[in-house]
Amino acid sequence: MKALIILTVCAVTVFAGLGDDLWREANKRRPVGIDVFAAPIYGGRIIGGKEVSIEQYPFILSLRRGIHWCGASAISNIWVVSAAHCTENTNPGGYTLLGASSNRSSDEIIFPVASITNHGRYDNITLDFDVSVIKIKGTFEGTIITPVPFVFTKKYIEEGTFATVAGWGMTSPGGSLADNLMAVNVPIVSQKNCRQQWGESRITENMVCAGEPGRDSCNADSGGPLIVNGQLLGVVSWGDRQCGGSFAGVYADLRSPSVREFIENATARDA
Repeated sequence: MKALIILTVCAVTVFAGLGDDLWREANKRRPVGIDVFAAPIYGGRIIGGKEVSIEQYPFILSLRRGIHWCGASAISNIWVVSAAHCTENTNPGGYTLLGASSNRSSDEIIFPVASITNHGRYDNITLDFDVSVIKIKGTFEGTIITPVPFVFTKKYIEEGTFATVAGWGMTSPGGSLADNLMAVNVPIVSQKNCRQQWGESRITENMVCAGEPGRDSCNADSGGPLIVNGQLLGVVSWGDRQCGGSFAGVYADLRSPSVREFIENATARDA
């Protein structure tokens, strides 16, 4: 029996300025049966990856609530996408974004958040439509932050194609958050095979799966990018409690027409 986690570092209170030991204490994992969705506790890591520079992935951002909270990706000079489960509290005053730094603890380039919009059909139990759009105060212009393009909406991606996922999550169970950005290549898993792993009803048309034993995203990588050929395919959403195990990680699929329409409408409404 496998267990489900949501891949973020959320907690009831913002643990601003606290050390990793207290962070871990506040974010213990809680196992959940495969046949039951329940509210999990959060943690995180990139499994099987290596340290990379922000210059390789200049669109990646750290979404903060005092501390690193989730990943995010710049899609224009003012707009960012992340996971809706990272931004269930849509009060923009509680968040900032760190950009242009491989180190999650840097305070060199911080952007206040102007607005947060979660997908209107986001389900915090099933994690369907797990996408949010964030507008920053100011602009990324004049920094190394470079927007990432999307994978074409209807493009088919063959199973086994390698994608890349990156973030600042833990590098070992019970360990500390990675100080510097980590990335790992993960193979795309077909909808058919992912549903065989997780159950037919759990994997919707708004999700894409990727990963293999020893290569995976995990909790604090939530909201971060799944990238294919330099284009944004997905947003880190949820997966197995035993990250890097036999079950694929699950990502919000940005090829989904309803997900893409939401992003287009949200960014056009308040451009």
